Amino acid sequence: MDTAALTVGQFLDRWLEAARSTMAVRTFEEPERIVRNQLKPRLGAVKLAKLNALHIEGMTAEMQRQKEAAWTVRHSASVLHTALVHAVKLKLIASNPAAAVDRPGVPTKEMLFLDEDQSKRLMPATASRHQP
Repeated sequence: MDTAALTVGQFLDRWLEAARSTMAVRTFEEPERIVRNQLKPRLGAVKLAKLNALHIEGMTAEMQRQKEAAWTVRHSASVLHTALVHAVKLKLIASNPAAAVDRPGVPTKEMLFLDEDQSKRLMPATASRHQP
């Protein structure tokens, strides 16, 4: 195959084929889903040799505008980064454009705790559910 004509989508398919043999089935399912549902629809037509940090920033911004879950946006960026590490290793690209992009954060949620009064009211309400 002419590597100059190789698209991101074609490369991701080949990367998944290679990765399949190195991952457990359940481990493989998530990157495969991310590639199929997130990366290929957004970046699949871009020539791998032309992929740059602006494409990747645009992808994450689009995902955020479309209200994708923060974890999905972050994980998509991580899967792309990992795949592009492989592309560099194979000398298909000189450097990994995903390395130049900060991965989106996942907001942390503040944990809420019951106060003493709430705990006292909750205990009797749940006790009957756990008795034979």
